[in-house]
Amino acid sequence: MNSIQHIKIPLSLLDRMNIDHTRINAQINAMADNPTAYTGEVLKHALSVIQWHLGEQSEHLQVLQNHVYRINQLIDKTDEILSRGNV
Repeated sequence: MNSIQHIKIPLSLLDRMNIDHTRINAQINAMADNPTAYTGEVLKHALSVIQWHLGEQSEHLQVLQNHVYRINQLIDKTDEILSRGNV
């Protein structure tokens, strides 16, 4: 029997994406709330934190895109099988 468990989107992936999103927002909000505090090295560090979390988001999105691709393939194959059964 074949299994399609490999196409399930792990909830932990979505949790990690939400965490990264929250951290990016928090950093941006902190910078917006006190812009004069973000100069020189502090600004560089804040921007590198944002860039790191955006990089994490990009990796998570790639994984999510791969899952969506496999899910769409499964839907297409299922439709094909169902249409053969209705002939």
